[in-house]
Amino acid sequence: MELNNKQLHVENTIGLVDNKLSKEYAPVDTRLFLKPFLDRGWYVERVRSNKKGTRTWHTLENQSFKIGNDMIRIEIINSYNGKEALKIAAGIGRLVCSNGMVIGSDFEQFRYVHRGNAIYEKLENTYEQLVAHLNKLKDRVIKLQNTEIPEELSREIISNIYKRVFETNGKDFKTTIAEIPEYSYTSALEIRRIGDVGKDAYTIMNVIQENLVRYGAFNCTVSKYDKKNKSEVRIEKTKRGSEGNIASHRLNSIITGQFLEAIA
Repeated sequence: MELNNKQLHVENTIGLVDNKLSKEYAPVDTRLFLKPFLDRGWYVERVRSNKKGTRTWHTLENQSFKIGNDMIRIEIINSYNGKEALKIAAGIGRLVCSNGMVIGSDFEQFRYVHRGNAIYEKLENTYEQLVAHLNKLKDRVIKLQNTEIPEELSREIISNIYKRVFETNGKDFKTTIAEIPEYSYTSALEIRRIGDVGKDAYTIMNVIQENLVRYGAFNCTVSKYDKKNKSEVRIEKTKRGSEGNIASHRLNSIITGQFLEAIA
């Protein structure tokens, strides 16, 4: 299958590779890491890159993995400067708003060290393993769609998401949630679309995901304990969502992980 302009990255990307990199480093041509997918019915839905052209993010879709109005997508993040391995993640993208939701975090295992042409063979050899994970996503979505959750549980899930984002227990300091204001729960559960009215876990998860990642901000009070001095202070904390950044995958993973735990 030939690649159109949307599927190809700028040709001079390879020329931006740092000359100081190891001789073993071989930047991967876009056509190599896309071919195993394009040959099996996937197509490129979206391409993004940084300003220097040293990093690309391809979003792939396949009609075989469409679930109602949603689509299981594959995200391929490639680096051309030696700072990252080729990474593959997968998740659910809502067609109505393309929020790129990620279900789970077990796709971190799909990382490929840059070795040029060797990438193609590795992708071919692990494709069936990848598809097995995609089918697992289908099962998770169906379970979420068929499980209703009460508002009290939704609020508990939001609280747990805050804890995962803010709470830490380091060598010198321990940070815990002291208070989550009521408006934070209200804004996280705000329904923005007619299609998002529902009590099933999947609909509520989408509502919370969109509000926290795309529109909202996390607001809470944390208690920071100094282990060395045995002192404690309270701090107002705000963390903006990260829509449009690969970091949002981690937040999506936290959100969906909490829902999956709640209905397990």
